[in-house]
Amino acid sequence: MNVLRRFQLSMHFFKDLAPVKAVKSAYNKIPVGQYGRPQYPSVSVFNLNRFYKTNELAFSCIRAIAYAAMDPEPVVERKTANKWGTEEGHPLRSLLMWPNPSMSGAEFMQTILTSAQISGWFYAEIVRDGLGLPDQLWPLDPSKIFPVPGDDGQGGVISGYEFRDGTIKEFIPAKDMIAYRLPNPGSRFEALSPLMVALGTIDADVAMTDYIRAFFDGGGMPRGVVKVKRSLSDEQITSIQQRWLLRYGRRGKMKEAPAVLDNETDYTKIGASMDELENETIRGQHESRICGAFGVPPILVGAYVALVNVNQRASVRESQRDFWQNTMSPTFTQLRLFFTTRLLPEFEPVALIRGERVRCGWNMDHVAGMQEDTDAVHKRARDDFNGGGLSWNEFRAKIGESPDPDGNFFLLPTGFKPITPKIALAQATTLAATDTSTSADGGGDPGAGGGAGNSGDGNQGGKSTANPNRAPQVKSFEYEGLSLRREPTALEKKAGLPQIVAAMDEGEASLEKTLLRIREAMINTCVEDLQKLDPGDYHTLAITISGAQTKQVRSSLSNTFERGRESVTRELQTQAEGKAIILRLSSKAASPGAERLDELALSTLTKLANDVQARAVGRASELILLGLSPKDDAQAAKVKPASFWKQLETDLEEGSTQYAKRAASGATNAALNLGRTLEAEERADEIKEVVYSAVLDQNTCGPCEDADGETGATDDDVTSVPNPICEGGSQCRCLHIHVLA
Repeated sequence: MNVLRRFQLSMHFFKDLAPVKAVKSAYNKIPVGQYGRPQYPSVSVFNLNRFYKTNELAFSCIRAIAYAAMDPEPVVERKTANKWGTEEGHPLRSLLMWPNPSMSGAEFMQTILTSAQISGWFYAEIVRDGLGLPDQLWPLDPSKIFPVPGDDGQGGVISGYEFRDGTIKEFIPAKDMIAYRLPNPGSRFEALSPLMVALGTIDADVAMTDYIRAFFDGGGMPRGVVKVKRSLSDEQITSIQQRWLLRYGRRGKMKEAPAVLDNETDYTKIGASMDELENETIRGQHESRICGAFGVPPILVGAYVALVNVNQRASVRESQRDFWQNTMSPTFTQLRLFFTTRLLPEFEPVALIRGERVRCGWNMDHVAGMQEDTDAVHKRARDDFNGGGLSWNEFRAKIGESPDPDGNFFLLPTGFKPITPKIALAQATTLAATDTSTSADGGGDPGAGGGAGNSGDGNQGGKSTANPNRAPQVKSFEYEGLSLRREPTALEKKAGLPQIVAAMDEGEASLEKTLLRIREAMINTCVEDLQKLDPGDYHTLAITISGAQTKQVRSSLSNTFERGRESVTRELQTQAEGKAIILRLSSKAASPGAERLDELALSTLTKLANDVQARAVGRASELILLGLSPKDDAQAAKVKPASFWKQLETDLEEGSTQYAKRAASGATNAALNLGRTLEAEERADEIKEVVYSAVLDQNTCGPCEDADGETGATDDDVTSVPNPICEGGSQCRCLHIHVLA
């Protein structure tokens, strides 16, 4: 059975259903359960759907939630330079905006929330295109879907879902189904919907409505007994009942006339009249509880309890804001996380998602309940402009006005002294011109733009390294929060240097943290293995690198690799001045990068292991020379702490960790540049020139400084990065800057 047929069989659950006509009589006795309590209504999906159709307030609350879902628009956000930005034209956004030929994105979101509020579940089958990517989403009736447990032996994995409709059965693999569930604290596999929680109160509210209908069907009179002072047959009793209703019932001919009884008949009331029921109080309790379960303020659904107790005009605005803050905002947060973890991996590498580089989000610009008052927006923008926080054009944009051609200026409060890049460059140039520390033989300050022994003018050992592509160099240059070795060129500025440095810093910090955890485990392993060896065999100590350790390092490097790819896309986007440029290198095409990242992870761990075991062997030998004996400790361990091994472990743990930091720095540098290089290779037809840049470090080694400014047609035509002969062991943060054709 095809997807469209399953969808059609499911649509009866999602249609806007008119209340059914079948209403139970109020005078029927309510079935009672154990200890005389009324039985709780069944929470089957079919019964929940019936209550949704027959209770006006439950229907209104669910409709309010579903209608509110029409305003937010799904977006995909990507992080660059620690700032989230919306990515236009992403395939996941397109899928959610038009999930299938029969539904719009707004209808799809309404279906999700309506189904979830009723049953706690929403199911949709994924239809894939020729490349295996999701192309359509078709909602299914949750009453027809049954999870199929996997083969893990514990029921913890769902292998798929079975669609059942009468005699029709079809298995749908888990990968081709999206299953959105409202959590149930009592079960990992069952849902708990607001309608389930409020069902008892809703049932009572329906019963009250039925009672009122029956009351007026009976002519507005309480139920009673007509006593006849003689024996009657069953046929006579039925005849009297029918004639009474025909005369005095809701549609009786004598409904407004007084009842007339003969001398052998009298009437005794046995039911309650409307004024004896305290109907308003009971109704108010029911309505407030139902609205509370759904998280919808009563005033927004026209509940009677709100209309008689609140000031409507003042409360509607506050209720809309409360509704969005306390109900809809958490709902859309849950949906954002669901789409991020379930659908986004279909289009993006998992490493990027777990590394918090890309996620799903919502554009809330059209949500009336979240819009700020116009006067408040204008006041805040005006205060920010007067305080120097916004330019004139930024202020105009905040209040919805078009930019002023001459409006790119700020108002700075009295006493503020602006420092522009030109002013900073002039100050640095003046400082360099007045520096008298240069010796007569040309030797210079190592901090003047090169490694030790490099002069400030770029000479090294009398050999000229002047390059026509290199910008004028000063001691240091402050640029957008970075301390650079020289002023960046126009091309380097377009490369987004702050974002690249942020990627390097964050990647290095993440990897260093991982390496330090692994270092601690390696130290423990070394101490344990050394206890099994004689001192003469300490040199045979060898650490085995585990698969889990490799995976941890590989994951960190993969995040940096992806950010390197993004940086090339970003710099070309900047050069293109608005032209749409997307990532070229797909996850499937990244096998060369994956292999290289595996090599980087293993070499980084090997370097770390060599450092740890060398220090362990060296320190153990030193402790023996200092008079401590591992053998004596082994014998005395039964009665006192083993001081030799305890001292060794303490010394290793408290020793320097700079080798881990250096390993993290070099590996991060290599991973980021690997991502940039492979992305550039995929874009060879878009790139006309490559420039070697050594602008990021204040102190750059001689070989990297010599290569600064080299140009070539491709990455292979200039010195590679990291520089193979870098004197800092790949610590210099050099780059290839790519020029858009």
